[in-house]
Amino acid sequence: MKIYDSHLKQKIDFKPIKDDEVRIYVCGPTVYDDAHLGHARSSISFDLLRRVLEVIGYKVTFVKNFTDIDDKIINKMNATGKSLKEITEFYINSYLKDMSALNVKRADIEPKATESLEAMFDIIDKGEFEIFEHWREFLLEYDINEKILAEDCFLWKDY
Repeated sequence: MKIYDSHLKQKIDFKPIKDDEVRIYVCGPTVYDDAHLGHARSSISFDLLRRVLEVIGYKVTFVKNFTDIDDKIINKMNATGKSLKEITEFYINSYLKDMSALNVKRADIEPKATESLEAMFDIIDKGEFEIFEHWREFLLEYDINEKILAEDCFLWKDY
């Protein structure tokens, strides 16, 4: 199987870290509003990849985080008077319902950014995932130890 390496600008042979196992980490939606076509595109694309890997015999662990803190969420809190938890839980559930309607399988692990920052940075630093979706663009990364920095996935502002 080949995947496109956006840094090399070419297709490369896919070689998992462990022979029969593939781990995929996808930066999921920022949950401040309803899901849109971009969410569907990413979700369907990675769901298809996951299913293909499973069909050809890999044990796949799929992780998709929810970004549950962001300027847009803070703005919605200020505009509605609702709490962070009220807003993000509502839109996480709405997103999951929409993706289910598209027959997208749920991730095996669905961490929230606010609850999982250390763990997220840990898995990035350890290079435990073969495929990693970059937050700025839709791409597949190979050998994340060399190509992804923690600040490439998470964008935070101090207040």
